[in-house]
Amino acid sequence: MELGKTSTGWAVDKKTQYAKPAKTMNQLEYVKNLEDAALRHVSNCERTAPEHDPPVGESFWRGGSGSYQLSHVEAMKQAMKEWWGPLESIGLGDKLDYTAEVQEGPLKYFAIMAHDKATQIGCAAKTCRKQGVTLIDCRYSTTVALDDPIYEVGKLPCKCPAGTVCSRLGGLCEISPTP
Repeated sequence: MELGKTSTGWAVDKKTQYAKPAKTMNQLEYVKNLEDAALRHVSNCERTAPEHDPPVGESFWRGGSGSYQLSHVEAMKQAMKEWWGPLESIGLGDKLDYTAEVQEGPLKYFAIMAHDKATQIGCAAKTCRKQGVTLIDCRYSTTVALDDPIYEVGKLPCKCPAGTVCSRLGGLCEISPTP
């Protein structure tokens, strides 16, 4: 799980070897209303970009030619590689602010997924045989604002919101099991 690696400082970052550990990063709860919004967006196979619909964050992937042959699980894996890959290949280093450069560049989707204020996620996949591609869209409960930190750097103990507990390794606020 990449979010767990980032929160604990074990995600590879080209500029600093490892990403800075997060003071608090939330385990994302999957919710249907965000999935429904994502599904509405990808239902039109002509989509080439996200909607940019604040305050909701969004990660969008349009697979290359032939991606329609992938299962939705395989397509999601490919999308995740492309969204998280720039951290390893380019890196953020010590600069964890969501700048215009990040917003317009390859680190954008990593930043949206790693945003420490996000608590929920919903995703949808659409196979577009006519176009020969698969679309993946994920929505998050919030997005990072321009020039705000993607996440706050810190170490144990994490400060978790109600209903969550700090993971044993720190940095990640896990959803508490229902008694």
